[in-house]
Amino acid sequence: MGPLLPDEFNPETFPMLRVLPGLVVRTLRKHFYAGVKEAEVRFRYHRADEDAVTGALGERLIEPEPITIQVGPRAYLWRTASYKLRGRGAHAPEKELGADGIFQIEVLDLNGKFIVRKGLLFQSKIGWTGRDGRLFEQARNLLGQSESAIVIDYSPDGYKAIPARDVIIAEGNRERIRPEDDKSLAEVLGDEFVGCRRGDRGMYWEPEAERLVVHDEETSDLLPEQLILNRIERLQ
Repeated sequence: MGPLLPDEFNPETFPMLRVLPGLVVRTLRKHFYAGVKEAEVRFRYHRADEDAVTGALGERLIEPEPITIQVGPRAYLWRTASYKLRGRGAHAPEKELGADGIFQIEVLDLNGKFIVRKGLLFQSKIGWTGRDGRLFEQARNLLGQSESAIVIDYSPDGYKAIPARDVIIAEGNRERIRPEDDKSLAEVLGDEFVGCRRGDRGMYWEPEAERLVVHDEETSDLLPEQLILNRIERLQ
């Protein structure tokens, strides 16, 4: 995990600290960094299929049992889950637009009310090289729903995350992605997503209705294939 300087871990750089105590945020950050690293070292076992790589990433980001995090007199329950969402039987939702998945964080108060419910849409590619017209169109679809959406490039050298907007600017050409926009997936999830500098508040997958909600009320016609969920509930 990349080290943070002492003055970097504060509410200005990590807005999630306005909602959760530092120990909880650091736990989430460490979890994403470690999970992505574990998935990267196992890439060779799943590399033949993008869905398999994404599913394996989701598995590495699961904690088998709920974890209680004690912060002074307060206690927080942290649960993780990863689900395949589409193509499950006759009543699975039909899609007009698709995404490979959505990372989701939910924070609930003592009364079970959502304080934060946010999502990060992503599209993935294995060994992206040159110009990919299909990925360009997929990035356009993502950007139509979310300014924060990313494209994940899986490779033996590690998992990279590129903003969908920059994929469009590069017209789907991997060689035109600027170095500053070519970050590790662990950094984007552990720092930007957990820190609340990437992702959209009010965007989330609603399992019961099988729909993607944006802006807390509108329904999107874009359906993700995979949900990778972290839920934090304050217990006391």
